[in-house]
Amino acid sequence: MKIRMFGIGVFAGSVLLSAFSSSAVARPEYSLWFVSVYETEFADNSDARSCRVCHNGRDWKRQNNYGDALAESLEVKRVKDFEKFKTALVKTENKPSAISGMTFGDLIREGRLPASK
Repeated sequence: MKIRMFGIGVFAGSVLLSAFSSSAVARPEYSLWFVSVYETEFADNSDARSCRVCHNGRDWKRQNNYGDALAESLEVKRVKDFEKFKTALVKTENKPSAISGMTFGDLIREGRLPASK
């Protein structure tokens, strides 16, 4: 009886925990690594650790054009090595942004979100 009650308690606790926990950042290391490489503040006061660097608004499943370019540079779905991620960031800097004649790196150096239009 005690084991059954314990099992019910664990189940109820896990349901409550999953209902109230936030999973907004699936890859928090990416945003931390981005900040460590660029050490920039964006002109529109966006946080460089924000998901908006690579994603559209609040739709975390869709990437913006910078996120797509970075994903292409990463070559694998999930990178767990900082040096590989940094190499992909540098490679992505040279790719053209949505703004004619500007690369993603140009936008970052100007303090603009790289997906700015």
